[in-house]
Amino acid sequence: MDTYSLADLTRITGAKRRSVQLWAEAGVIKADPFTERAGTGTHRRFSRDEAVIACLVHPWAMRQIAIGELLNVSAAIRRHLQESPVSREIVEDAIAGKEDGFLVMTTTTVGEWGATFWSPDETIKDMKDTFCELGMLAVEVLLNDKLRNNPEAGPQSKIFLLNTYLTALR
Repeated sequence: MDTYSLADLTRITGAKRRSVQLWAEAGVIKADPFTERAGTGTHRRFSRDEAVIACLVHPWAMRQIAIGELLNVSAAIRRHLQESPVSREIVEDAIAGKEDGFLVMTTTTVGEWGATFWSPDETIKDMKDTFCELGMLAVEVLLNDKLRNNPEAGPQSKIFLLNTYLTALR
């Protein structure tokens, strides 16, 4: 599917319709410019990237994260998807079920999230190795951000298995 309606995103994410509407109104997910505020009778349509973002924002929303924070999270994911062809490949492989993909979200300053998509390479043999690599990646990103940005801030890191949240896009 090339574009998705609000109803499609509600079905794909498992979120309540009103939640998905709020995400669209607040800019957490961005409608196609031709359908955004196009008037009566025109339903908003969303790209595949925005469907991916909706799927990945939903677990944050389920934890009662404020809409402003959801905006920051979605912006980080969107930025990484747009800037990194490798990230897009990891996401598409996870959707297709070809291999596991992970989203590592890190922050060292309030409201500033960074997104990193990661997939284990052929040298990683089992889940224990996968989690060791993920842990080292999260710590490395946190330390780099902390040194660059704000040494006083409390770092956070969240790791998501993409395959869990993106299967409905198959």
